[in-house]
Amino acid sequence: SSDLIDTPQSSDLLDAQEDESLSVQPQRDLPQRLNTEESKPAEYLQNKRQRMEASLNSILSKEEAQNKLNQLETELDTPEIDQETQAHLALEIAIIYRDQLLDIPNAKAWFWDGLKRSPNDTLRYELNESLAELYTVTQDWEGLLEYYLFIAKQKWSDPGEAHLQRASLLKTLERPLEAITACEEALSALDQESSVTRSIDKQDRYEEALRLKADLLTEQDQHEIAVDLLIQHHDQLELNRSALRHAYAARILKNHDQERAGALFQIAYNESPSETLLDEWLSHANHWGDAYARASAVRASVKANSNRQNTRVSA
Repeated sequence: SSDLIDTPQSSDLLDAQEDESLSVQPQRDLPQRLNTEESKPAEYLQNKRQRMEASLNSILSKEEAQNKLNQLETELDTPEIDQETQAHLALEIAIIYRDQLLDIPNAKAWFWDGLKRSPNDTLRYELNESLAELYTVTQDWEGLLEYYLFIAKQKWSDPGEAHLQRASLLKTLERPLEAITACEEALSALDQESSVTRSIDKQDRYEEALRLKADLLTEQDQHEIAVDLLIQHHDQLELNRSALRHAYAARILKNHDQERAGALFQIAYNESPSETLLDEWLSHANHWGDAYARASAVRASVKANSNRQNTRVSA
């Protein structure tokens, strides 16, 4: 049962007065990565829809809900059932507390119970998402932060992703020093593999964590440190990723070190030519650059126009 689960203390913060306290808590715009349904497993999304439809189609009275809970808890205490069945039962109990009884503390406790029991990746994912959504909906930011920290420490988890989620939330909560530390933990976890062997998905997250840390350093007026962070080891990357880093670094510096920013825009464009990047480089050079810098950007623009014309003729 749920009283065996050692959950983060903040999961019990909401009490009988929670509905009133929620109405006066500050509203915050969450990081985009906390709100998106993208990249979630199709099986999880299908299960989620089915459970939502089931809840809508079978609204129970308080007595019926309590009877159902008693039945499920009795099943859960049956010695011979396996861990996966136990986790499914805990999930069902949590959903009844959440959707039928609107009992948030017990819902959280049972989601945690199921999470601790589950050996199944798909079910574990559903329990993870349900907990994260519950913390988000109730604006229990401390609970959500502790949840991410818990996930990062589990053998079955993706610690880099968990630390990155935590860093994004800390940035939103305007706690930059803690966010920087979380970024460093994310980078350390993702850095267990080299950029050569790292999967595309993990490399994307590594780049995201790097940019987030650079943004945080920039907010602390540490522009040069942020830029040095971005361009370190860029020679080990594919050219398009290296170009993205150089362009990001240039944008950080364009109002602080215009000459270096122009050089970074040029490097980024040479690594991965694009019309958008060329326009950005030209704009910067025309506004800030000396004659040589402007001439370099103009030559690149003339060459790009010539290449486009030649391509049209060939077509």
